[in-house]
Amino acid sequence: MITAIIPRLPAKDLAETEKFYKEHLEFETVTKIDDYLVLSRNGMELHFYQNRVMNIQKNNSMLYVRVDHHIKELHDKAVTENLPFTVLGRLEENSWGEIEFSLLDPNHNLLTFGQHKD
Repeated sequence: MITAIIPRLPAKDLAETEKFYKEHLEFETVTKIDDYLVLSRNGMELHFYQNRVMNIQKNNSMLYVRVDHHIKELHDKAVTENLPFTVLGRLEENSWGEIEFSLLDPNHNLLTFGQHKD
């Protein structure tokens, strides 16, 4: 029986990746072994494998991050504070019932945050 689907994302620098997810998205480190990093938050996991030769400008890895509330506050914090990532576009309400915005982590993994429109 399948119990979880856990993304494995590339990271050029595991220490920078760990710092980003802990400081800005409140993840905790579960495991850090050589070229592999496991982070967790609220029972969700992200796995990162180190790829020292990756061209981050060509990285096309993506995650959709569901939030249950406060997406506007999350977006406003991302665009107003001097944070080490790129926010792409603005907070948008889509025709399919989602409020979304996206950002790039230090490895250019695309994180799209979405909340159901109430």
